[in-house]
Amino acid sequence: MAEGAEGKPRVLVTGFGPFGLHQINTSWVAVQELPNTELADEVDLVIKEIPVEYTAVDKEVPALWNEVKPKLCVHVGVHGLADSIQLEMCGHNHGYSRPDESGSKCGTGCCVDGGSECLSTSLDLDRLCSEVMTAKSPCLVGISDDAGRFLCDYIYYKSLHLGQGRGTVACCSCPTCGFT
Repeated sequence: MAEGAEGKPRVLVTGFGPFGLHQINTSWVAVQELPNTELADEVDLVIKEIPVEYTAVDKEVPALWNEVKPKLCVHVGVHGLADSIQLEMCGHNHGYSRPDESGSKCGTGCCVDGGSECLSTSLDLDRLCSEVMTAKSPCLVGISDDAGRFLCDYIYYKSLHLGQGRGTVACCSCPTCGFT
C-alpha cells in the first residue's frame, strides 16, 4: 500500500459533482473540507470530485487506484432522504438502470461483468459507529446495506473490486443538509 509524504498512509476520498436536483452536492462540499481538518495532518490526503456518470467512474476510478495507490479509499455520496450519515456495508454489481447526469445508462446494468453479486467492506462498521457515538460527535451515523443502485453504489462496487488485495474501501452517504 502506498505511503505518501513523510511515510503517512495515503487516503483517497471522492465526492460527486452536481446531478438532478442536487446542484450543490453535499458529498463534494464535505470532501472539500477535509484538507482543513486534523485528518489532513495524519494522512497523505488526496481528494477528487467525480462526475455523476457511469463512464466517468469506469475511467477515473481505475486510474485513481493505479496513480494514487491508496491504503484507504472512501467514496462519499449524497442521499436525498437520509437524516444521518449512512456507512455502506456493501456495493452491488447489478441493477443499474437509472440514467446518469449525462442521460446515459449503464450498458449491461452491471458494474463488473462476471463479478460477484455483492462485495463488502473489510471495515468493522459497527465498531466505527460505536466509536463515533462514544466520541459524542454531533453527527448521527447509521449502517446501510443498500447504497441505492445508482452512482454511489456503482463506484463503491467498482472500488471494492479494484481494491481487492490493494487497499481498504469504504463508502458513506450523507444527507443533503439543506443544499439543493
